[in-house]
Amino acid sequence: MRREDGKDGSRGAGSEGGAPEVSERAGEWRLRRRRWRRGRSRRERGPGPSSSRERWRNPQRWRNPERWRNPERWRNRERWRNRERWRNRGRQGKRGPQRWRSPERGQARRGPSCALRKRRCSTRKSSSGTPSRCGAGSVTPRPGSAGPGPRLNQIYERALRELPGSYKLWYQYLRQRRAQVKGRCPSDPAFEEANAVHERALVFMHKMPRIWLDYCQFLAEQGRVTRTRRTFDRALRALPITQHRRLWPPYLSFVRATPLPETAVRVFRRFLKLCPEEAEQYVAYLRSVGRLDEAAQVLARLVNDERFVSRQGKSNYQLWQELCELLSQHPDRVRSLDAGGIIRGGLTRFTDQRGRLWGALADCYVRCGHLEKARDVYEEAVQTVMTVRDFTQVFDSYARFEESVIAALLDTQAQLGRGQDEEVELELRLARFERLMARRPLLLNSVLLRQNPHNVHEWHKRVALHQGQPDKIIQTFTEAVRTVDPQRATGRPHELWVAFARFYEDNGQLDDARSILSRATRVRFRRVEDLAAIWCEFGELELRHQRHQEALSVLRVRSRF
Repeated sequence: MRREDGKDGSRGAGSEGGAPEVSERAGEWRLRRRRWRRGRSRRERGPGPSSSRERWRNPQRWRNPERWRNPERWRNRERWRNRERWRNRGRQGKRGPQRWRSPERGQARRGPSCALRKRRCSTRKSSSGTPSRCGAGSVTPRPGSAGPGPRLNQIYERALRELPGSYKLWYQYLRQRRAQVKGRCPSDPAFEEANAVHERALVFMHKMPRIWLDYCQFLAEQGRVTRTRRTFDRALRALPITQHRRLWPPYLSFVRATPLPETAVRVFRRFLKLCPEEAEQYVAYLRSVGRLDEAAQVLARLVNDERFVSRQGKSNYQLWQELCELLSQHPDRVRSLDAGGIIRGGLTRFTDQRGRLWGALADCYVRCGHLEKARDVYEEAVQTVMTVRDFTQVFDSYARFEESVIAALLDTQAQLGRGQDEEVELELRLARFERLMARRPLLLNSVLLRQNPHNVHEWHKRVALHQGQPDKIIQTFTEAVRTVDPQRATGRPHELWVAFARFYEDNGQLDDARSILSRATRVRFRRVEDLAAIWCEFGELELRHQRHQEALSVLRVRSRF
């Protein structure tokens, strides 16, 4: 009983005395939890209404809770919607529906301390105190802003200590350093500091051609020729061969601008090992600096190279023409090549331009002072050209040459006086020039006969040109009847034999005339009418001289055939 009473008593005492305390504690914890939840919801919801009663008291505030929670953000909601556009409003100009203000107004309003644009991934301090790594280019200077140079450089230096391999950071930093020294005197120490920064950048960015190009251009603007050349050479050694084509154009432009032909020539020779098809640039540069001997050698190699294709669209003949022009106009400065042999080789290679090449060869001898050699070249040319066009070019050049020699003699005699030897030489030159002009029709006829030696009409013209010269006429007729082939003749070939016989008849040499006609009867003409005309002329010859029996015998002999 005691045990049960004890149990019951203890339970009863505990239940009577402990139940209110437990309930009070539970209610207190429930109240705290409720207040905490209410406070959290209010913190999340903001200062807006928390009950329907508040909703009815402030309906405008309840309709726009976002506006009342973040009033500053609500006022600048356009700025928050287009954050990137808002940050770049100074340099984007007028885009979209909103007109952004100019960078000058923004700079004047914000002041020089806001020249840096901070991106979202700016450097943050971690719990350990070390800055966390963010993307490259986290600090970008605004173009056109004149920010404080030392502070900006310090920021870049701090960023590059953390990210030494960031190309964007180095590129922006180097561009900023070049902009800081722009317009200063090249002897300013700031240039050396900028150059040192470029050298530090190349330790990490030695495979970036853009960094090399900017550095070389920066050195060239400073006027440091040797350092620029060595930097270009370092870039060529550091970069792979596939990127050398980006370096050579500015390198060649640099050496062309410097007054150091020997350095430029050596650079061009190295460039041609990589790009032999650009040899025409080298030739143009050599001609511009007066190194004509080497230019002629390069042109000769290009002409002889059948695989060479000109980048400027020039044909092999045009390159040959440039070479001949170089040799003919500057024979005293081109010593390593045989001008005469090269031009004569072109005469057999380019047969349609012989007139111009003969003139170039003669001009070469004239400029060297070998006037007699030049005259021999002209004489050889007028006797070997095959077309009227080439003959006209050569003959006109020949006439101008003789006129220039006569004019030079007249000027010399006017200045120094005229002696007996000078008189004789002048008369000789004038007689030679007159003889040349008198020979022009005969030389032109020779050209036409070289084109077609079986042209009967041209042979008749040649005989007419020798009027009054019996020896020349006989020689011409003899050559004509020996040369003309009746099967390929242009015209009536029997007329040559008839004219030849009549020439002897007019001069009283009947035996020779009969001999000519007798030979003509044995010629195998293409048509029977030509042979019949020869026999008729033979009979008429005898009749004109009252020799009827001989004429009858000739005609009887003809009838037998």
